[in-house]
Amino acid sequence: MLLGEDNIKKIRRSKVVICGLGGVGGFALEALARLGVGNFFLIDYDRFDLSNLNRQILGEFNNIGLLKVDAALNRLKSISDSNVLVSQKRVQEALVEIESFKPDVIVDAIDDLEAKIIAY
Repeated sequence: MLLGEDNIKKIRRSKVVICGLGGVGGFALEALARLGVGNFFLIDYDRFDLSNLNRQILGEFNNIGLLKVDAALNRLKSISDSNVLVSQKRVQEALVEIESFKPDVIVDAIDDLEAKIIAY
């Protein structure tokens, strides 16, 4: 009621790319999913390990060894009915896919400076 029906529909139609699903990206995904974003493209090439447990929302014992995109997809399915695409690539390898997704928003949650330079 606070946002209004038109804005809720706009959020539901929105397309969000999240580059990196670690500390920042995982929390962004959780918040945006609960907000009602309807379409996600999730990009991360990494897997969860023990060092992620204390600082990443998707870091759980069950997810150790799992690709971060797979853990994120599982989490998203448990809280949202959003449409989701995933890529197990580095951001610089997924630029064509990002462009074809036609996102409204791109969340830059990567910690690779070279990838940031190439991607932008």
